Amino acid sequence: MKHYKLVNAVIGATAAIIGFAAPASAVVVSGVASGGGMVTDGGTFVILPPTTPTIAINAFNTQNVYALNERQGVTLASDTSVNTSIQGNGTGTTTIAAGTKVNSTLLFIDPIGPEMTASGTVTFTGTVLGFYWRTATLRQTLGLVETTALFGLPGVTYGALGGLEVGDILTFSGNTVTYSFASPLATTDMVRIITAIPEPESWALLIAGFGLIGAVRRRQRVVLA
Repeated sequence: MKHYKLVNAVIGATAAIIGFAAPASAVVVSGVASGGGMVTDGGTFVILPPTTPTIAINAFNTQNVYALNERQGVTLASDTSVNTSIQGNGTGTTTIAAGTKVNSTLLFIDPIGPEMTASGTVTFTGTVLGFYWRTATLRQTLGLVETTALFGLPGVTYGALGGLEVGDILTFSGNTVTYSFASPLATTDMVRIITAIPEPESWALLIAGFGLIGAVRRRQRVVLA
């Protein structure tokens, strides 16, 4: 009986390790709205459900900061340029190689006055690779550089989208983005953040598996003795 209990414990521990090594599908781990007039007025950080019907300017009109986890595991068909800094013409870029699988999250505010500033941080499951912040790169139907068709969430209607302004701040390091938005009334500040898909912890699983098998065998020898 004790042997079976140990085996069950091993199975349970292995499942727990596998669950840890393979993160849940959510791209945003946590988010904080920590400063700015919108927060002073009661705004908070909200992760939107995938059933959100519409994303567009003036679709929300609240003091909250929103994140929508969009398509995950998108395989890039060609080398893709993403921004790494906010400057006048969108300079400050890096290239993600063709064949890379990435996740997308739309981060935005859609305020209603009079306070229209918000700042804070967002932490993701994977490393932040870059972002799209110009209105032209967010639109759904115009031009060839738009990203909604590639990263937009199925079932969500994307209307008019507004990008960031040069005065907005977005920086990132590792898995964390730091933002500071200041939006005019009756518009939005939107940015599409591209993150890497975390690699499974294969070695951790292998080592843990060997350790658990060793524990079972030691227990078997004790029982036989």
